Amino acid sequence: MITIEKQTIADIPSLHISRQADKHHPQPTVLFWHGFGSSKEQNLSFAYYLAGNGIRVVLPDALYHGERESDMDAGRRTYAFWDIVMQAVEETESLLNEMTTYEWIDSGRMYVSGTSMGGIISCGALRSFEWIQGGMIMMGSPSWKAMAEEQIRSLKKTSDWEFSEREEQELLDKLATYDLSLAPAKVEAKPIFFWHGKEDDVVPYELSYRFYERLPDRASSGQAYYLQQEAGHKVTREGMIAASEWAASHI
Repeated sequence: MITIEKQTIADIPSLHISRQADKHHPQPTVLFWHGFGSSKEQNLSFAYYLAGNGIRVVLPDALYHGERESDMDAGRRTYAFWDIVMQAVEETESLLNEMTTYEWIDSGRMYVSGTSMGGIISCGALRSFEWIQGGMIMMGSPSWKAMAEEQIRSLKKTSDWEFSEREEQELLDKLATYDLSLAPAKVEAKPIFFWHGKEDDVVPYELSYRFYERLPDRASSGQAYYLQQEAGHKVTREGMIAASEWAASHI
C-alpha cells in the first residue's frame, strides 16, 4: 500500500509519499518540485509510480503556490518567476537537511526532480549542492541564463518591462551562478533522466538536449534523454512510466 501524508517540513507545506511498509525505514528519496502555477498535489500520480518502486517522494509547495499562495495576481507572479525558482533551490537544502534528521534517506541517496519550473529548480539544485546524487528533469532546462534572456525579450514585447538595464544584468549574473549548463562537470558522473515533449512551446527541448549531448559519459553514468514525439508541455503517462522505470534502475 502507498501512503500519502500531509506534513510541514522545514516550515514548507509538503506531501510525503511512501510504501506503508517502508515509511519508517531509510529509502532512496526524491524531492519533487511542481510547475509554475501548479501545486504539490498535481504530481501525485507521478509520485505514486515512484513510490511503487521503493522510492520515498516529498512534494513541497513553492513560494506563492498551493498552500503558500498569496493575493499576488498572475502578472506579478510571472515577474517573480526567477525569485520563486531561486528560493526553491535554497529551500531544497533546508528540506533535505530536515529530512536527514528524520533518518528517511538511505545512505545519502538523495535526488531531485520536477516538472517544468520544478525541473528548472532541480537543475539549479544539482549545480548548487554536490551531495545531491542525481535527478529527473521533466520538461525543464539547465540553461537558466539563456531562458531568462528569452523571457525578458518576450516580456519587453508584450508588457511594460519594469527593470532597468542594470537590474536586468544583475539578475542575469545571479542566475548564472545557478546555471547548470555553465558547469556541466557538476553532473558528469551522476545519473540524470531528461524527459521532454518535442512539440513543447513553453520550455523548448533544445536547450536541455544540447546540454545532455555535451555530457561525456552518458551511458556509463546512467544518463538518459527521452524525447517524445508529438508531445507538448505536459508530461504524458508514457513519460511518467519511462521515468519511473529509469528510477527503479538508477535511484
